[in-house]
Amino acid sequence: MRYIMNFSQSPLVINNANKKQSSSDLIVQSSCRSVLQQPFVNFTNNPSLINLQQDVNSALGIAKENSNYYLDTIQPMIISNISSISAYYTMHNSIATQVPAGTSISDWLNILSAIRDQSKTYASEAHITSTLLSQFSHKLDNSVSSFYSVVDKLNAAILGDNGALAQNRNKLIDIQTQIAVDEVGITLGAISIVGGLISIVVGIASSFFTGGATITMVIGGGVAIATGVAGITGATLKLKGDLKLKEILLVEDANLKNEVRVAQACSAGNAQLAVCISQAAQSSLDMSNAWGFLSNDIESLINDLNMGIISGDKVRELFLSSANNQVKIVLKDTDIIKSQMSGIEYVINPKKYTYDLINVN
Repeated sequence: MRYIMNFSQSPLVINNANKKQSSSDLIVQSSCRSVLQQPFVNFTNNPSLINLQQDVNSALGIAKENSNYYLDTIQPMIISNISSISAYYTMHNSIATQVPAGTSISDWLNILSAIRDQSKTYASEAHITSTLLSQFSHKLDNSVSSFYSVVDKLNAAILGDNGALAQNRNKLIDIQTQIAVDEVGITLGAISIVGGLISIVVGIASSFFTGGATITMVIGGGVAIATGVAGITGATLKLKGDLKLKEILLVEDANLKNEVRVAQACSAGNAQLAVCISQAAQSSLDMSNAWGFLSNDIESLINDLNMGIISGDKVRELFLSSANNQVKIVLKDTDIIKSQMSGIEYVINPKKYTYDLINVN
């Protein structure tokens, strides 16, 4: 029977979706915190750029607002989902151990209806998170375009090379995409693993010497990493290398003037946040779908009980088998993830380069 296989697999689908969503959340958190650490820019050495300075800072201010929105509104919803998974499967196990053989069909229907309704509540909550993230992702896509337009205006105002700017931007998009891939590999490799310690590291992404002073760019200098887990050293080394490549792209293009480099770094950090949010939106959709699949599986059991296709004792066997196998994995992993998410180490040092703050164990 197909639903029996679905019922046994749905805990693992929920578990995998939770791991991916937790990984995405860590990466978004790191990007948000780098945005919030970034001071507003100052072009007072070039009075002709004051209006454009305001435009850059306005775009940067929007990026800060977006970061706060995620941390204050969406991130707690993701943490709540982890607790919902734990609560649901604890309830699942109590059914497996406390409902005796020979329980009537009527009683089983009441039990299944109760957990179906609870799963639908969790599915609804996950759907709200997914919808908010999807809407937020579209909003950030628009903010990225707006920020790029500001940089283009600044570049034109100081007679910069538009071709060089576009080429540099495309290279930054490529390296930031790779950095995101590095982070996914590291965090997914550590999530739910005993001994895996999660850190969010925020440092300098690049720095420029202009007007007699050094300007440090922290925006885009946040990453999520892990230690204490075998098999992620290579990915961590790759991440350090890619962060160094990003610094080079932000600093060493001789065709870009310093003010443009500063604005380009800000817009690149904003674009990095948008990429992370887009990935988080997909992970959140997967989580919402996983809850939906679970609710449908329970609904199938209810229908089959009503139609006499399956007996109450057979339902009990399904719960017992799942409790002794897949659900054990889910509850163990969820407990570890709870501990990891509540025990994140924050390494924030806007005076050192991010790649120098990363320890490879």
